[in-house]
Amino acid sequence: MKINIRKCLFACMASMTLISFTAYGSEQSDQDQILREIAERIAASGDILDKIQEGAPWEDVQKLVEDLKPMDVGGPGLDSEEGESRGASMTGAMVGAGGTDFGGGSSSNINLELARLQMQLANSTKDTMTPYMNEINRIQKDQNRAGSFLSQARQIQKSAESSRKSIAMPDTMKFYMDTNKISYPKSNQGLLYSSDQWKSVIRGLEDYIEKTGAQVQSLMVKMQELMGEYNSYSQGASSSLQGGYKPLQGITRGQSLFSQHGGAVNTVPIATSMIIGVLIGMAVMWGILKKKGQGSGKEAHS
Repeated sequence: MKINIRKCLFACMASMTLISFTAYGSEQSDQDQILREIAERIAASGDILDKIQEGAPWEDVQKLVEDLKPMDVGGPGLDSEEGESRGASMTGAMVGAGGTDFGGGSSSNINLELARLQMQLANSTKDTMTPYMNEINRIQKDQNRAGSFLSQARQIQKSAESSRKSIAMPDTMKFYMDTNKISYPKSNQGLLYSSDQWKSVIRGLEDYIEKTGAQVQSLMVKMQELMGEYNSYSQGASSSLQGGYKPLQGITRGQSLFSQHGGAVNTVPIATSMIIGVLIGMAVMWGILKKKGQGSGKEAHS
């Protein structure tokens, strides 16, 4: 009985190639998912910049910023073990121990590492926005309270003017103005203020609200600058990742699994594929031999 060595080798190589391409195809899908997530964050940060420039309500801007999820590279999470493992897999797939890659050089690894850095900078920039957002919230709450006292002061001023009598300043208003160092006239009648004196109280509250409004505007400008940086880092990460993935995309089109420059490669998926391919080839060969054996037996009986 003759054994067809060529068929056996062909079966092994075909199985190995199919398994290898399936693994890299799955990895490519992960890479596409990462790029889609980055694209979503770029679009979201652009919307936030538009909202700030349009003077949209702060609540709308804040919600959009808080909805921005941390950006990850190399898998589900940059800081998670799974993310680190998948990130190392992507880098190792393109870069061998000798610093070479499938595309010819170390540019793929550099691109991926640059993308990681840009993503980390984007995440750090978003974290930097948190204290600014908290301060804006604090000032706006304070403005609302000042606005409430301002409305109360205007009503009292009208009452004092119509009645031509001095009216006392409420204790809560006095405490608020003293705490925030808001100027108001000192009355010779204790806390009793005439209509004209109430006008001075109103001006003090108006000046305070205007001053805090300028603080909010300054913080909003800083928020706009930070969001611009976040958008820039995100776009840079996307460009770097696309450049780093080109070698892997070439593999899925049929390039060799080994380095074109003879450098070291990530041998884990290749070795695994070879072992599985050999086992499948042996199984196929065993089936061929069994079939031929059965055929020989029938011929002997006949």
